[in-house]
Amino acid sequence: MNKIVNFSLNRYGSVYVFNSGLNDIKGKYVKSASQIEVEEINVNKLVRNTVQVVLALNGEARTLTEGKDYQIVPYETEGMWSRYIYRFEDSLFAQDGTYKLMLYSVDVAGNKNENTDLSKAAEIQFGVDNTAPIIIPLNLESGMVYNENTRQAIISIADNFVLDLVKVFVNGKEVDFTISEDKLTFAIPQMERTQNIRIVAKDIAGNESVYEMSGLLITTNLLIRWKHNTPLIIGVVGGAVILLGVAIAAPILFATRKRQRPFH
Repeated sequence: MNKIVNFSLNRYGSVYVFNSGLNDIKGKYVKSASQIEVEEINVNKLVRNTVQVVLALNGEARTLTEGKDYQIVPYETEGMWSRYIYRFEDSLFAQDGTYKLMLYSVDVAGNKNENTDLSKAAEIQFGVDNTAPIIIPLNLESGMVYNENTRQAIISIADNFVLDLVKVFVNGKEVDFTISEDKLTFAIPQMERTQNIRIVAKDIAGNESVYEMSGLLITTNLLIRWKHNTPLIIGVVGGAVILLGVAIAAPILFATRKRQRPFH
């Protein structure tokens, strides 16, 4: 009498598949992460009480709670491969930082399954960065006059993670610069008119900052500086008016006093 025996051969354990949302951000820095799903596929069923999910943010790990932080949707059909879809709450990835998601399970064949196993090629790491670069001028200010042949501008420029692009424009023309230890430096040559500066910085997640300064006067020409020094001009003109007033008023006052001298 022939006897049919059904069995499964499970030598390698689970396979992990990412949804399109996770595939798009894996290994990258992004502005936000949402609708993250991971599918675990196994020849056998998982021993459900062995399932563990750990999330590390900036190296600090915590174990997630099923039903609160994530949901598991199981597809278990006798004689078929078993599938488990992990759906994660968007709020888990709201904070800026570097994330690593680790899944662990044991199937009924006794295989220990981990997505961090190099042979699975299913490691999940990404960064969330929703903060634009910060640009702060250290020795420049709009509307200021500088008595120099060339002004070596120093700008503090920093980002939460990685800067991807920086451009500097002087009077609309892109110029060269250097960056060292979050300090950006570039030269502004003297001109006999005011100048404008524009700095653009973009980080690896796509956040962009633009900083603009206007009315900068850089020249050693005393006359040009004097023309652009409004308070000085006002002071000089005001003083001249006062002196002119005194010069006019003095003879009038003298004549008035002379007419008012009493007769003897």
